Amino acid sequence: MGVIHHEQRARDSHRTVKYIPGWFPGATFKRIAEDVRQTTLGLQNKLYDLAREQVQQGTANPSFIVDYLTSNRDRTPEDEELYKQVSTQFYAAGSDTTVSALLSFFLMMAQHPEIQRKAQNEVDAVVGNRLTKCSDRKDMPYLEAVLKEVHRWNPVLPLGALSLWLSDSGDKTSTRDIAYLRVLPCLQIAERAVLHDPILYPEPDKVIPERYLGEPNEDLNPDPRDFAFGYGRRYDQRTPCKCHQLNGSRTAAESALDRF
Repeated sequence: MGVIHHEQRARDSHRTVKYIPGWFPGATFKRIAEDVRQTTLGLQNKLYDLAREQVQQGTANPSFIVDYLTSNRDRTPEDEELYKQVSTQFYAAGSDTTVSALLSFFLMMAQHPEIQRKAQNEVDAVVGNRLTKCSDRKDMPYLEAVLKEVHRWNPVLPLGALSLWLSDSGDKTSTRDIAYLRVLPCLQIAERAVLHDPILYPEPDKVIPERYLGEPNEDLNPDPRDFAFGYGRRYDQRTPCKCHQLNGSRTAAESALDRF
């Protein structure tokens, strides 16, 4: 799912290809889409049904979907479908990207043991023999710098896409309204090139967490997560997927350094 196939790009550029049957040569994207659809439907239905059973049995732990189920007794089918999709996005949207970022983190630690020792010493000094807490993060600036460097050094995806077709009213519209479209440029942003730009990041091929420490400079070594997570609404630090990925990678990195 994380790989951008040329068939998928062709599908997005030429909407009529969605009518091509799945057995047709070159229509691999149709079979991929159906597999992903079945997996997604299975995920959202099973998790929702499990949460509903636990609410009925009184064994449910607090969660987004449990709060919805307990506070909305008169749910419509449309409400249930909406919350199934939203809760599945919360659960799954950052899972593959978090795993990719953590693999890059472990690779960096293996290749640069001196960085690992510095981060480990910082975690040991702050945490000691207890488990890590979210409130510890403000006291671990070096580990935060290491995680920033992970996103810059080996971004999860090398490209970011901006593709936007708007009607005159500003609403997203379909190709049936082509006469009323104000078409904005479709862009492929080379995020890896941005994050390895020597003007922004001196010695970009080297792993240097210290580049983010000290006095901030707007023109030098900006926070790479501002680029790595995409643009538009994805840029907002408060978006659920971004918070999920950042918190997940931080917690896993802290635990790994604390325990090993």
